[in-house]
Amino acid sequence: DFFAKYEHLGNCGLGVWHYALFDVNNEIISVVSFGSTNFNANRSFIGKIANKYGIRVIQLTRGGTKFNASKNIPSFTIKKAMSEIKKRFGDCLIIAYSDTKWNEIGTIYQASNFVYLGTTNPKGQANYIVGNKIISGWDIRKRYGTRKMSILENEIKDIKKIPLTPKHLYLYINSCRKLKNKISVELSSKIQEYPKRKDLNVG
Repeated sequence: DFFAKYEHLGNCGLGVWHYALFDVNNEIISVVSFGSTNFNANRSFIGKIANKYGIRVIQLTRGGTKFNASKNIPSFTIKKAMSEIKKRFGDCLIIAYSDTKWNEIGTIYQASNFVYLGTTNPKGQANYIVGNKIISGWDIRKRYGTRKMSILENEIKDIKKIPLTPKHLYLYINSCRKLKNKISVELSSKIQEYPKRKDLNVG
């Protein structure tokens, strides 16, 4: 219900673990959700680093904050939530995306001290609209065994393919300092400067 009001996609996405910040009146100010990654961890350089050190990769899937909240509330909530995630799962890597489709550049992740790893390459991947519902390519393949439209159109009456747009990729090393230093060295060649709206001509 909170995301329906205060998050433009209106849902928690692949979120499984949800953390909320409350005010003195016990009303929710901000919410952040985490879940499993939307990629095969064994095929990515992030997954390989995680496997090397025996830690998991967790995705920050959604965040929403009341419109009248203080400016620092979103990053404050993320920081507190990641602390709780670490208590629950131990050392881990947190990934987050900002979608260029919505003119996002990841301002909140920058304020939360994530490192920036550039933009993703969708490589022809897509989401699908079935009826009035958006379904991820991962779910489509799981349900129907394929993502080929020529096959899907024969099995599903009303389906449309929506190609994915590039996303900004951010990562936070949610670990003890010793491990954080080791992983930071391995990531050093991948880390880039934060994108800025002025440079990207994004409103």
